[in-house]
Amino acid sequence: MTSFRKMRIMFRKITVKRLFYITLILFLTSYMLSSFFSVFINSMDFMFSFYQYLPDDVSCYFDKNVNDDYNGPYLNNSFPDDVFLHYTSCHLNLKPAYLCAIEAASVAYPTKKVNVLFNKPLSFCSCQQTIISQIIHHGNVEFVKIQIEKHLNATPFKDVIGPFENSVLNRGMRRYKKVENMLKLATLFNYGGRIIDMDVIVTDRIHDGNKWLVMEHHDLVSSAVMAFSQNKDEIIKRSIESLPILQDLKDDDLNISEAITHALRKLCYNTSNTVRNVLTIQKCKELRLLNLKIHTVKYSDPAESPPQAYAYRVVDEPNLYHIPNNSLLAEIAKKYCPIVYNFTLYSHSKSWI
Repeated sequence: MTSFRKMRIMFRKITVKRLFYITLILFLTSYMLSSFFSVFINSMDFMFSFYQYLPDDVSCYFDKNVNDDYNGPYLNNSFPDDVFLHYTSCHLNLKPAYLCAIEAASVAYPTKKVNVLFNKPLSFCSCQQTIISQIIHHGNVEFVKIQIEKHLNATPFKDVIGPFENSVLNRGMRRYKKVENMLKLATLFNYGGRIIDMDVIVTDRIHDGNKWLVMEHHDLVSSAVMAFSQNKDEIIKRSIESLPILQDLKDDDLNISEAITHALRKLCYNTSNTVRNVLTIQKCKELRLLNLKIHTVKYSDPAESPPQAYAYRVVDEPNLYHIPNNSLLAEIAKKYCPIVYNFTLYSHSKSWI
């Protein structure tokens, strides 16, 4: 009995000691984790990532008290061979990849006006201001303000989504991306011209006419780069009108490529099964469908000679603000946007916040 009691006392001591160590480990772990997450949450890297997916990421469109570092003109007149890029997010900075897209567009189209359309106050760090001034010095790049409601109301979007401030574009997640997609169609409808996405670095101008689309996948056109020589084109009009038919406008991502492909099938083909056949309707004869390569690039892709492509689509990584050294993106930037490359390759990431 005595032996059993001793064993029980010993077991209790061992259990108490183990519980003490477990409690100590849990306490230290929770303290370290809380400290880590406190620093991480307060870091700009996290906030930059988090802000991209906030439901209010177009709130600055309605904020009249935000300082504006770029007092650009409003878009009044445009020519059907102008180039347009759209910058729509309140929280995404003009990262080097976006600046590279602007510079590459200005180099590819040196005799055309390159309009960077925005509908928000712009605030740049000193490094960004230096790069932008260098790019604008080329003479064909201009940051141009638009009044978004006026821009959309002049198109069939007025009937499709209603007033912007109360529309589906102002609800849900990733609103800035929905707005960008809508504005691309609205710009083509209102003015015509060439559209290039902010994350697409073009390598050359397209000489095959002023009305073209690029086949990105089998039986699907790309909305990343496109050109229409006239405003109020029937294909763009039908694309806008078909959006609510093809998908729920409340979705976080709107695929306007599907809408444009749908319009092509309805207007330009005898069959609705493919968009790769020869265009059959007379009013679509001037449209060119181009088989051009749009190569996807990640920040982490190792350095190599840039693969042959008409354009490079950069996959955004929210916690990266600079162009990594010894990367494929650096090789592309060195060749197609040397100003951005020279200013940003060795800059610290925090300088972009």
